[in-house]
Amino acid sequence: MVGSRIVATGCTSGLGLHALWQLIKTAPATLPPPYHIYLLARDPKAAHSLRARDELQALSRALGGEIESDIELREANLSSLSSVRSAAKTISSDIATAQTAAAKHISPGRIDVFLLNAGIAATSKRLVQDRDADLAGEEGLRDDSGRYEETACVNHVSQQLLLAMLLPQLLNREPSRGRPVRVVFTGSALHRKLRTIDDLQTFFDPRREASSSWDMMRSYGASKFLQLLGAQHLVKVIQEGESRGGSSGSIVEVIVVQPGFSPNTGLSRESSLLGRTFMQYVLPRLPFSFITSPEEGGANIAEACYRPLEAFPLVRSADADQDTPSSPWLEEGAPPHHGVRKVLVAKGGEREAPDTRSEDAELARKWWPSVVEREWEAARRGSQM
Repeated sequence: MVGSRIVATGCTSGLGLHALWQLIKTAPATLPPPYHIYLLARDPKAAHSLRARDELQALSRALGGEIESDIELREANLSSLSSVRSAAKTISSDIATAQTAAAKHISPGRIDVFLLNAGIAATSKRLVQDRDADLAGEEGLRDDSGRYEETACVNHVSQQLLLAMLLPQLLNREPSRGRPVRVVFTGSALHRKLRTIDDLQTFFDPRREASSSWDMMRSYGASKFLQLLGAQHLVKVIQEGESRGGSSGSIVEVIVVQPGFSPNTGLSRESSLLGRTFMQYVLPRLPFSFITSPEEGGANIAEACYRPLEAFPLVRSADADQDTPSSPWLEEGAPPHHGVRKVLVAKGGEREAPDTRSEDAELARKWWPSVVEREWEAARRGSQM
């Protein structure tokens, strides 16, 4: 069994598509082909989704190799938790019995990488409703009608729900050739622009009325801060499960990669015509260090999927020959703690510490979705039966 399986969101265009292109072309030994890739898309029948699948399949075919990779499109609308649940259940069933040429070279039930690249930046506050979940009580992210602010739902809640429905069963399996399960979130340096913690409530509490203070990039940056809180708490959830004896010893690596800002991606789709024109034709030509091309950003994300953690160098401070202050995200050469490691990789492939406010465990717990916690609890109960 030599192949690799990837579950990918937000990879039918932009940085995500470039990342998968780079990955297939590189075929690294740490994440070897043939690949069985699930491309999760809001509309798998859309022209750009079909084109992405065909381009990746054609690339695999052109590169030759003994076994051709297999690219499958699956529906997953991350604005709908019902759609996410349906996708997770289908994938869970499929990976146990998949019989494609590539799948036959991958251990049954195995997923090597979760590439969670999907994200939106909204020009206004919109609410989406979870019609399936038990609505007992409410929380910071959800009201008593089961409604969520859409940016928080897509960029945080849906990603964690997908993981909660698929990751526990991987932790209960024997490790595959010592290879870790890797969870890659596409983050953003904009998470550091969160003005105050109260902004999370302002933007993402569905009970709060939309106000004139809504700002597309500020709310997007706040959602990426929320994503980091989720990654932080995910590590804690896995550690707690390990300490209860709920795993066979599989190693999990959680990476938040900040590929830089690429103006030519779909994040500007909701901007005005003038805004989109500026983003696509003017901004890429300006000499700003935070701007990246789709190709460069895609390569950064691809490396986060396969490069050993120790191969990402620590970033140095600008005013001294000292590494960035100690942070749990900057462990170097440390053995996995209860089977899980985490790292934040900035543009250029350097490890750095995130905004220290995102390391607040109580804050992370506060913004951890209850629908996600229920899935993890169900998985724990199932592993003990």
